[in-house]
Amino acid sequence: MNKEQIVKEKIASLFRKHNMEGSITQLFVCRYFDTKDIEDLRVLERAKLNPQLKMELTNLLRSYFNSTNKMTPYEQLIKQIEESFNYSNTDAEEYAKKLKNLSLVALEEIEREFKNA
Repeated sequence: MNKEQIVKEKIASLFRKHNMEGSITQLFVCRYFDTKDIEDLRVLERAKLNPQLKMELTNLLRSYFNSTNKMTPYEQLIKQIEESFNYSNTDAEEYAKKLKNLSLVALEEIEREFKNA
């Protein structure tokens, strides 16, 4: 089992423990590990989770992200550009907004690196 599968199992166990197994929130959080689309995790901003589950889930996700190789905003931007060929015309506006946000973050990071050099 790879790291993502282990984390997905732990997430399923947490939701089961808190009687929320099979919830939409669980679906989106687990789907992140297949898509790597941060938008899947945005469901946590709106989810009405009990404080204990929220804390345990936060700790688990924090641990996972701290242990993985982080992509820089620039790398995320390149990945999004490469994936843009998979978008249909109906997704174009949403994709353009996402790309603009990633571009701004990448630009800010490049400016910081330039100032620190």
